[in-house]
Amino acid sequence: MVIEENIPEGYQNTELGIIPDDWNVRELGSISKVVRGGSPRPAGDPKFFGGISIPWLTVAALTNIPESSIYVSQTIGFLTEEGAKYSRTLENGTLIIANSGATLGVAKILAVKCCANDGIAAFIDLNKDADKLFLYYVLNAKTREFREVVATGNGQPNLNTALIGLTKISLPPTIEEQKAIAQSLSDVDAQITALEQLITKKRNIKQGTIQQLLTGKKRLSGFSKVTDTNVSDNYNNTEVGIIPDDWDVNTLASITPQNMKYAIVDGPFGSNLKTIHYRKSGIPIITSGYVTDGFFKADNYLYVDTDKFNQEKRSSVSGGDIVMAKIGARCGASAIFPIHHEVGILSGNALKISVDKTRHNTYFVWQLLWNLYVTGKIELLRTTGAQPAISIATLKKYKIPLPSLPEQKAIAQVLSDMDAEIEGLEQKRDKYKAIKQGIMQELLTGKTRLL
Repeated sequence: MVIEENIPEGYQNTELGIIPDDWNVRELGSISKVVRGGSPRPAGDPKFFGGISIPWLTVAALTNIPESSIYVSQTIGFLTEEGAKYSRTLENGTLIIANSGATLGVAKILAVKCCANDGIAAFIDLNKDADKLFLYYVLNAKTREFREVVATGNGQPNLNTALIGLTKISLPPTIEEQKAIAQSLSDVDAQITALEQLITKKRNIKQGTIQQLLTGKKRLSGFSKVTDTNVSDNYNNTEVGIIPDDWDVNTLASITPQNMKYAIVDGPFGSNLKTIHYRKSGIPIITSGYVTDGFFKADNYLYVDTDKFNQEKRSSVSGGDIVMAKIGARCGASAIFPIHHEVGILSGNALKISVDKTRHNTYFVWQLLWNLYVTGKIELLRTTGAQPAISIATLKKYKIPLPSLPEQKAIAQVLSDMDAEIEGLEQKRDKYKAIKQGIMQELLTGKTRLL
């Protein structure tokens, strides 16, 4: 509770914190009727599902919608007319919130008329003194609260309509002020969305460039000895596909440094590196989770002491090596270990590939491996079992197309420049997201007034 004398003039201390004197604390249920969608049973019954004219909205449809996108314009699947009788029809423009699943607490506004399943709650009969877009931002500002405090359930947490209705919010007194706040936040979201669309476009362009350059279908200036009229005469059909006849096909094992015994190696067997070996300082342990996004990202480490490192030195990893996730759903994802990073030791769920830099370009090789992952072809290197895993033996034997070192470097530079552009756009997007959070904190609490 804030001490009275610290409350600014024109503000009041409430259960939701300090808000302007003319704002009100209201329960959502007093602003709108909160209802839940419905799901025909049994699931998958062709009598209810598989129609062609009645869109069917489930929480799964929300998982692929960016945070900055306000509206839901596409659903997943359809219901028959009979199935619609057991669901709930929601009109275009309805404010909804996911009440279960991974998107629990995420609010959106419908841009399509549809039926909603029971994982969706909706706000209907909205009071005239409340703006829908303003409530959208208020709800999304409370996502963490919904998940950590309000949601119930021993198994999968869920928000029932009663809990949602009892949730309290602070509401500006006029619809005009609510609209002004919502418009300011919407303007920032529009910038974020535009950046996300541009990032997607640049990623698609890069992927197309990869398919051309890494197979030799397109040659960079100075490396192609062919013309448009005789391209087919200068390509060979090989076990890895059609490639230029001045390219080679080699195994991954053959591109590692000569006489390096453990150039392609995984981390120690589980019993050889356990929690009892962890230290607060020493040699950092490099896990698969650091590379699953294609970039090396580690904000904290566990360590082993020098003695343990020397015992398991076969599993050491040095700056410039390629680190790959070995086990789990994202096995095959990889990144380049930062060149100036201190020597580390692999965890049991990771592996590394050391490239002979006198003969090959690491970035070029990594792009080949990352392309395998994003295209799904990494399955060729996986074993089946309790969980997917990369086979070291198969990895070593895997064959890749290889141009000369100068051409590898040239291709790597083109792709690196594209990555740098995408990374710059991502940083700009993240900056706007941080700005938005700051604006929300100011505007949704009345610390800054627009009217």
